[in-house]
Amino acid sequence: MKVVPIKTRLRYRKQALRLLPVLFVAMLLSGSMAAEARVTGENYQNERSAYDLCSQSNALISSGAYAQARDLLVRAVAYDPTSYSANVHIGLAQCYKGLKEYQQAIAEAELALKFDPHSADAMYALAVTYYAQQRFDDATECLQKFVQMSADEAYKAKARKLIAEIAAYKNLKSASSFIEAQHYSDAKRALEKAAMSDPSPFSASVHGNLAYILERTGNPEKAIEEGQKTLKLDANDKATVYTVGVAYQDIGRFDDAISWLKRYSLMETDDEARTKANNFIQELADDRSKQDDTANNKPDYLDQLRANSSVDMWPSESLPIKIYISPSTGVFGYRPVFKTFVIRSLDTWCLASGKKLTYKLVDDPNKAMIKISWTRDELSMHENNRTRQKAGLTTPVLDANEKILNADVRIRTVNGFDPKKLVTDGECASTCMHEVGHAMGLGHSTCFSDIMYFGSSSKQSGFPTRRDKATIARLYQDYPQVKFTPSSVSPPPGAPIQYLPPPAFLPPMPPDTRKLVPPLFVPPPLKKELQPPLFVPPPANQAASTTRSKQPNMPLFVPPPLTDRKSRDQSDPRLFTPPPK
Repeated sequence: MKVVPIKTRLRYRKQALRLLPVLFVAMLLSGSMAAEARVTGENYQNERSAYDLCSQSNALISSGAYAQARDLLVRAVAYDPTSYSANVHIGLAQCYKGLKEYQQAIAEAELALKFDPHSADAMYALAVTYYAQQRFDDATECLQKFVQMSADEAYKAKARKLIAEIAAYKNLKSASSFIEAQHYSDAKRALEKAAMSDPSPFSASVHGNLAYILERTGNPEKAIEEGQKTLKLDANDKATVYTVGVAYQDIGRFDDAISWLKRYSLMETDDEARTKANNFIQELADDRSKQDDTANNKPDYLDQLRANSSVDMWPSESLPIKIYISPSTGVFGYRPVFKTFVIRSLDTWCLASGKKLTYKLVDDPNKAMIKISWTRDELSMHENNRTRQKAGLTTPVLDANEKILNADVRIRTVNGFDPKKLVTDGECASTCMHEVGHAMGLGHSTCFSDIMYFGSSSKQSGFPTRRDKATIARLYQDYPQVKFTPSSVSPPPGAPIQYLPPPAFLPPMPPDTRKLVPPLFVPPPLKKELQPPLFVPPPANQAASTTRSKQPNMPLFVPPPLTDRKSRDQSDPRLFTPPPK
């Protein structure tokens, strides 16, 4: 065995040290590549399985087979995490939404966002689910995030449009609830918000309901404008045609009112409703003949009443007028607050007379001069061979000198045109004010804003106008002033009353929103077609693999072969320097 001199061994060691860094990197690269090949080999089947299940489920989702698609995707979840995990959970969110399992759909969409926080599709799926639950604010927030996340300008524009439509729909439905509860101020605010999203699929309904609210709350001029906007969007909205007709009646424009109501009558398919509308048209024709624009410009209408023999007086010796208000126990629709409306009306008219009138409440109807009672039965009067429905009716009894002896006041507790529907507090309050005015001696005014107007107008406030007050003050101007203290020192208990005109005619109905459906969501953004996994599976050529496995393991570092000094000198003199002799 040849001995390698020490100096030679040192030279070998130095050469090995110089090559170690290179060898170390080579070893790392070799190990990394082997590890990658090993991971690739293990995960490729997971990736491929997830991909296949996703692809199959997409076709099922498109056809609405949500339960089958869900079952496939649940199997795909077992391979999480993969490159397709976000898609798997987006698909599950779609399936659960389609199955109306909304909480699970939300959970899946949120899980998809954990796998891919930048997934616009996942955010869209979340928005869709919130919207299906009518969680409009949450849906809008998700759509706004979708707009920020998506790179597709066309879909972003659709999402922005949808955000506006959601706002319109949400506010319209809210307004409908307020209208049903007769919270008209809240309804008006909601409708004005909805109108800010114009144009939308709901614009016609928004403006139609706004026209209804404006007419009911004393702004018929604006109601007419809104109604005309509505009919440009939907010419077949018969409810709004009716509302416009009533609005014209509110401001005494009877010819216009009749024209619009005739238009409504031609559109109406329900025989009963059409008959009521035609009766209303005839009543308006009668009312048109009562108008006296000259008298309406005067500070009071006492001369007009006297000319028509429609004014009476209480004799001064009858004061204080004894009033009996029936408790009306058991009368359908009666509410205790109605009594406060009567007392407030009595106070109002006594003050308006200049404190020339006063009253006293009594418990015995036999001692009363004015008896006020409540009924659910029909109240009507005959005029021009027609019967007109009344919300209240006052019948005075006069003595030989045309002075009032007593009066009977009856006020209806249900709507004159729908006995199943109760009168509202505001309608009852306005009716009480009008009928007590009759009981105090006043007939009808021809000015639509006066509380004693012969018809019903939303321009009435529920209280006497300046003309009403001036008329009763002038009627009793020669009476001495009496000591009078109002009984109703404060408004009736509860929420403030929204005074409404008494239902002396068929009231308009708001446009029907019950059949409105939410705006349709545009289809989810088109995803890029799923690509099969790009991982390369382990070599399938088993023979080659076996051949490679039989090769001997090579050392990581192979030093130069040990040969005799002569051969080293001949092979590469640089690698070996012989020792000195």
